[in-house]
Amino acid sequence: MSTSGRYLRATIAGTPVKGVRSWEVAPGGDVLDASDSDSAPYADVDAGLYECRMTVRGIWDPALDGAFPGFIKGALLTNVAAYSNRNNAQPDFSMPLAMVVNDGQTTAVRGQIEYTFEIGNKGIFYRHGIAAAVS
Repeated sequence: MSTSGRYLRATIAGTPVKGVRSWEVAPGGDVLDASDSDSAPYADVDAGLYECRMTVRGIWDPALDGAFPGFIKGALLTNVAAYSNRNNAQPDFSMPLAMVVNDGQTTAVRGQIEYTFEIGNKGIFYRHGIAAAVS
């Protein structure tokens, strides 16, 4: 197995996103102060709401890939998955429902059309097959 990203893959609704060069996933949550007199003299924290952000970067070749799909802010995406190895049956991360929260595109003469989009979970997400609790 390669330690480079050459076998990475990202999919939306089971369809591979073309031209992906990288993906980055940042699961996390709110850090809340749950300190009270029982925890004194130490602080106590709570995780708050769980969230997951995924940023996908890639290139688009209109001659090979057709019209640019335009990952536009506000668009809802279903069954988003990120794989570190395209041959794996199970993704590293997945979101049944997500929304594009940021998008961007760069184009240059003698260059490539580069795109970036960031998505956020709408409800539950999975990390290595383990569900993050969402209430």
